[in-house]
Formats: sequence, C-alpha cells, structure tokens
Amino acid sequence: MLARRFACPPVNEACFELRAIPNGRKDMEGTVILKPTREYLLTLLGEMVQMVNEAVRRRASSVRDASKPLSLEYMADRLDVDDPLTGYLACTKAEGWLQGFITATTFTTWNHGFRWDSTNPVLDLHSMHGEDEGNAAKGRTRLLVDEDGSLSAALQAELHAGDPDDEGVVFPRIAEISLLGALGCGKWLLELMLEGFESADSPYAFVVTQATDGSISFYERMGFVRVGAVTARKRADAAPMEEAPGGVTSAGKKRKASLQPPKQKWEASPHVAYRTEGSDETVEGIAAQHGVSVHGLIFFNKGRYPKLAPDSVLKKDTKLLIPQLLTVEQAKRENEAGHASFWEVPETMPFKRIAETLNIEPRDLLRMNQERIKGLHISSELIAGTKVQIKQPEYIYDEYCHWTFPDDDPALAEPSYMMARPLKPFSQRTAEPGADSVTERSKALMVDERPPVVPSGKRAAFIQALVDAKAAEERRKMEWEQQAWHVVLEDTPFKKEAELLGMDPRHMRDLNAEHLKGLQLSSFLKKGTRLQVRTADELSAMVGAPIVQTHAPLFNRVVQIDGEDDYEYWYVLTYLPDLQWCHVGPLERRGTFGEKPSPLGHLATGRDRWMLVAEDEGGEIDVGAGRCHIMEAVEMMRTRANADTEEWDIVGPAPPGWVEAVSQEVIKSKKKPKADKEVAEGAAGGAGASGGGAGGAKGKGASKGSAGGASSASKAGGSSSVASTKGAAGKPSNDEGAKELERFKGVLKLLRKHKEADPFLEPVDWQGLGLDDYPEVVTHPMDLNAVQARLERGGYADVLEAAADVELIWSNTMLYNSADNWVYAAAVEMKQVADLKLAPLVASAKARLEATSAAASAPSAAAAASASVSAAPAVALEASTAAVTVLTADEAKPSITATVGEA
Repeated sequence: MLARRFACPPVNEACFELRAIPNGRKDMEGTVILKPTREYLLTLLGEMVQMVNEAVRRRASSVRDASKPLSLEYMADRLDVDDPLTGYLACTKAEGWLQGFITATTFTTWNHGFRWDSTNPVLDLHSMHGEDEGNAAKGRTRLLVDEDGSLSAALQAELHAGDPDDEGVVFPRIAEISLLGALGCGKWLLELMLEGFESADSPYAFVVTQATDGSISFYERMGFVRVGAVTARKRADAAPMEEAPGGVTSAGKKRKASLQPPKQKWEASPHVAYRTEGSDETVEGIAAQHGVSVHGLIFFNKGRYPKLAPDSVLKKDTKLLIPQLLTVEQAKRENEAGHASFWEVPETMPFKRIAETLNIEPRDLLRMNQERIKGLHISSELIAGTKVQIKQPEYIYDEYCHWTFPDDDPALAEPSYMMARPLKPFSQRTAEPGADSVTERSKALMVDERPPVVPSGKRAAFIQALVDAKAAEERRKMEWEQQAWHVVLEDTPFKKEAELLGMDPRHMRDLNAEHLKGLQLSSFLKKGTRLQVRTADELSAMVGAPIVQTHAPLFNRVVQIDGEDDYEYWYVLTYLPDLQWCHVGPLERRGTFGEKPSPLGHLATGRDRWMLVAEDEGGEIDVGAGRCHIMEAVEMMRTRANADTEEWDIVGPAPPGWVEAVSQEVIKSKKKPKADKEVAEGAAGGAGASGGGAGGAKGKGASKGSAGGASSASKAGGSSSVASTKGAAGKPSNDEGAKELERFKGVLKLLRKHKEADPFLEPVDWQGLGLDDYPEVVTHPMDLNAVQARLERGGYADVLEAAADVELIWSNTMLYNSADNWVYAAAVEMKQVADLKLAPLVASAKARLEATSAAASAPSAAAAASASVSAAPAVALEASTAAVTVLTADEAKPSITATVGEA
C-alpha cells in the first residue's frame, strides 16, 4: 500500500506535558472512552503521534527497544484512506489528556498478486525485522507463527475482489487493526475492539494487523500469530526468435527478453459467470441456487451493479459473477502447488546422474539449485539426503509490503510483520455482551465528548500562542471575505447593482472581469453571483493587511524549539510541509573546532562542535513546525551521505534570507567529482561463471558463461518510510545526489541477495574455466562485489555512474554468452528487474544534473541580478524533498499498531 492520502491542513500539538500523562489503570478508573469521527481524529494527529513517542520512551527506559513509533505520515494516510473507519479514544477524566487510541478497518491491499501463504519458501516467519540470517532465535523467545499454513490458507480462502490500482483488493470478512497506541490501556482498547468484531451483527471472521517488533509479544498474548503474505508475479520468459550462430538474430541484434506480463486489473476469489434465464430471478434466489451468501454475491458484483440489493429482480440475460470459494484444504493445496518441489538424494551420487534419474537437463537442474547449494557445478557429487529442487515455480514470489511512504520503492522496504487470529465462530456469537465483558464494563466509561483539555508544562504557552495566531488569521480572512465580496440577492442588471453599492460601474466591472468572463456594463446578474467590491489596497486601509503565513524550509536545518529544554539544539530529520510537522533529533557538544576551515572556507577555531546524539540513546521527538526557529548553522564537514558524522558550528539565530542564501551558495559550490575509473582490487569479472556457484566457482568442462542475476523484485516491507533521507547510520543526508546513492545501496543489496546473484558476485574465473578468449571479448569486466566496493569507498560521483556499472554486468554477460545459455537468460531477467528498480533513481539524477547544469551555465551577472528569484526553486525543492522521507534498511520497519507502554 503506497501512501495515498491527499494534502492535509497543519496539525496541532498536544498543549500538555506528555510525561505527565498517567498510565491507564487495569480497571480504567480515572479514564473515559469515546468513539471519534474521522474528522475529529484528523484534528488529533499531532497529539496522537506525540503520545506514541512518549509510550516508546517509557518502554525504552525499562526494556531495550529499537522499534520506531508510529509516524505522522503513516497515521495521516490511514485516517484519510481507511474505509470504513471505526475506533476509540481513551483520555484522562480530569484533564482530558490523551492516553490511548485504536482504529480499525476492513483489510484491503493495493499490491498485485497478493496471497496469504505462510509456508512459501521465500518467507522466514521466525525472523524479526533487521535480523541477520541464521540469528533469528538468538536472545529471545521463539515467535508464535502459522507453522503449517492452516491460518494463512483460511485467510486466502476468504472472499476477496477489487482493482489493486484503484479501490484495492478488499477482503470483506477480514478486519484490520490499523492504528493502536496507548499508555497502559492498550489491552483494554484492543479487547473492546475485538469484542465488537465478535458481535452477532459483525461480518468479520478474522482480524489481522501489521506489528512492530516492540508490539509482537503483546499481540501474541492477545491470541495473534504471525502469518505469511507474499506478492506473486509471473516469470518473464525470453521471446522466441530465429537466431544466427553466437546468439545473434538474423537482423544482427541480440535477442531481447519479452516484457513482463501485463498486470491484472481486477483480482478476486475463484468465480464463474452466470446469466439469468428469466426476468423474475432475484439476487436472493440466485445466491440460494448456487450455495453462496447473498452479501458475498452483492459484494462481488457491486462494481457493475452499485444498487444491487437482496430483493433486486434482475432482467433476463443479466450477467453476474458467482464466487466459488475454496475450502481451507483447497487453498492450502493451491498455495503448496505454487511452491518449488524437491527430491531427496537417496545415496551419494554424481550430479549428472541425478539429472538423468530425474529426466531433467543438467544445466536446468543446475540453475534451479545453484543458489541453494553453494559451489554446485555439473561435475559435483551430492551426498545422500541432499534436497534437490526439481520444479521451477510459475510465479516469482516476494515478501509482502503492507505500506510505504510516498515516492518510496516498496522493494527497498522491510517485509511486513503480519499477524492474525480467527474470531469467534458466528454460531457462538450472542446478541448481548456478557456481564464481565470489556464491552459491558466500558459502558460506564463512555462519553460523547472529550473532557476539556487542561494545558500544562512549558510548551503550553507557546502552543497557545500559535493557536491564537491561527485564530487571528482565520478572523482576518473572514473580515476580508466580508468586506471584499458582495452576493447579489436577486436577479438584477449589473449597472443597477453597482449604483445600489455606490460604486462606479466601470470600476466594478474591472474588479470582476477576471473571474466573471465576458462581464459587460449591460450584463444581467443572476441571484447568488459573487462580486468583488474592494481592492486589496482598500481592504488594507479598512481592516489591515492580511496575515500571510510563510513557512521556511526546515528540512536538514538546525533549530531551536520553544518549550523543549532537554537539549538546546535539534536537527530536522523529517519535515512535512502540508502538515507543518517535524521529526527532530537532538544535538550535543563534542569539543571545539581546530583551525581547519569548512569546505566553503568557514573558520570556527575554538568554537563549540555540535553533533547528533547517537540514535540508540533516544531523544528524537515530533514537534509542530511553528515552534521551530532556524539557526545559522554551518556544516563544517559536508559529509553528504551521513549526517551522523556531520559537525556544525552554530553561530546564532538565522537572519532573514539566510536559508535562501545558503541554498544558492551550495548549488553554486557543487562541482561534480572526477569519475573514479578504478575498479575495486580483485573485482574484475563480467559476473560469475556458469558451471560454478557463488563467486563463479571453478568447474571442469564448463561451457562459456558469464553471469547475471536478478534483483528480487517487489521486495515487500512493512513500513518503510517518506522523506527523511536517512544516511548510513539512520540520519539524513545533506545532498540530493547522496540521497540517490543511499537509495542505490538498497537496490544493490537486493541484487546481491537475489537467488540468481551468485554467479554475478565475483569476477569471472576465466582461467580456471578455460575461457581463454574472455579477456578479448569482455574488455571492461564488472561484477556486483566490485560495484559494492567502489560504492563503499565513495568512488561514484552520482547514481548514473553506479547504474552504468550495474548495466555493464548484464551487457558483458549477454555479449559473451549465446542466447540459449542459462546465464544469458539469467542476465536478461536480472536486467529487467534492475532496470525497474533503478529507473526512478536514474530519472531523478538526470533531472537534477540537468537543472544544476542549466543554473551553472547562466551568466554570472544575470545570476547575481536574479539571486532572490533563483534561490526560490532551491528552497522549494528542499521543502518538497523533505516531505517524503526515505528510511534506511534498519529503520524501514512498520511503524504500525505500536502497543508500546503496555503493562
């Protein structure tokens, strides 16, 4: 699910001290609960995210917890998009302070080829986010997972239908907990929601959620287990073409792989088409005739017939789609049928003999098993008990990514940690809740409105001042509206209305000519027509000049924050311009500067050196942009890709125009580094060789073979994130080119981990493989480890150079190998996926370099004369970039349903 929300108005902060909020008691004494509307929840976004931050802080103070809180961007998106939306708020009864919230909806996915499938080989359900392979169970209790795939099969068998590119694929009988944050009352709120799902009139049979690492144990205690979810896409096969010797077509060009199969627009449960035979058939009758539920039949056909009802009488030849739901066992078998098949070697035997026994071409069998069995080649001998893959699945599966930030690539996000539990069977549900149920006990706590909020803490005065200023702005706008415009009360000639208002008709015509096209002195005005009757200058003289709100671009800036005394200065990691919201990290003093100037010549000898506080020490907070004041802070290192190592000289409050001037200065000072033509030592090949495993393992009698690979496309991740340009250690970068290279790291990581990657990791061992002509054919060898080495030592000036090296791997492979070689085919697949993942980065880099080149080529005199104009695009670019943060791998965890702070 890509972030799909529209722009939202600025949000308000909590006007009370978050650390003063008491944890909810087990009996909820002193707490009230209310059911909020969507509109009211949107007004509380700031309070909600700040309360979750406080919950994470309390949890981290007693338990080492690296999980991230809910992000404002994610919460805004869910509240804006989820439909239906239901939820509860918990507040202190005396002060009205927010203690917890929960929201839920019907599970919907916008991913093509989505499937619930816990036993899919691409999944490792016992691994948590960010864990190294093989270390999943170290230092913690074994996770509760859907071991045999029964729960995921039951979910997959549920009715579902929809367009992934529009309304999404909806599972009407699966509920989803979309947001949950609480201080001690999370268990109560979740039980209240679950009991609602299990009421007699509820349509839901299951409930799912996407959990953060910090909330997994909480959900397990509430009966949830981890389930697997994947996205499937058909393999792209090479298009058949008539070939000349050497893998060249008769037209003299290399064979091209076929394009990826087109995506299916409508995805749904199995179904059949039915046409009514008479003119008196009803929906209820057709549902009974086919043994399906009436609601299921209506749901399946609502796109074509929006007004369809149980008692609707259909015309003859009306076409309906009848769902043919699978049983759980059928869904389980269908999942297993899509998996790879394996054969266990009964006794130690040569690989070729195994291929003959299985009646499979040796090189096809080698290709299917090279990733799993490292170092495997045709002349290998496998010991008894080795499992050999004997079936290539029709589909390529990737782990499911439930949500990503705007403009973020789901392939770079962490897999989602989906958890589920079945709800009480419909036959066991009762009309009224039991006396001991949370639903019954909550009736005494329910209120219609939130208690008046009592301000507290140092922040209260500053936030109140912002609220007052906002109210003054609204009043001034209303005064302008009332004074500037006049509404015609009845149909009347234009001249008569002007005379009635005491205005010169020509002057009034000129004022309204822009918005009333074709207005003439002889025009006739209709009732309700709006006429402008005052100019801006006239209004300013009458009610004062309008309040113009200007928002400085805060992203990547050092700021002071009104009412926050834990630290003196903060660094803006994420900035959402429409919401006027910042996520900031604290700075601390670390000695003083020496005599070395900054790259731009700034001297700070003897002055305090300011650096970001280590991320694992905590301290990051969310604040409204209105409390942030930009400081004149000079970057002394200009580390570009990693702000953790940046050092600042903080001079004082930024004077007017400082941000614009610095932005322009940075653009002018950028010089493209000289391209590094060297390749990392030992990295030379055009990818690994055929006949070998990882690193082009040596093998006798191997055929020609460079290698290729393929990035695991659509690698899903549970949450990832919007615009924080996180660097290597999780802090923002200071340069657009560096941001692109950071994202390139994620793509390269996926390429190196792909099941086809082994032959491409190391240089081709052409001598060991007897490929004597290889150096003559491939004059510029390249491999994935060489790209990685050059990237790590800063050898790429921009992502275009890096992408060119990746492209060189595939082109070398296809240059040296014939098109019928499996390595050639692997390179084709790899190129398709790599191109897909790199295309947005390459396009961004080209556009940025073209813009920079155009600015640099402008005459210096003209540039100086238009400094105030040319600075604006740079500022606008920075603000828009900040609005959509990209998290690194260690941060790309789902900031979702965080029941932190729970007792």
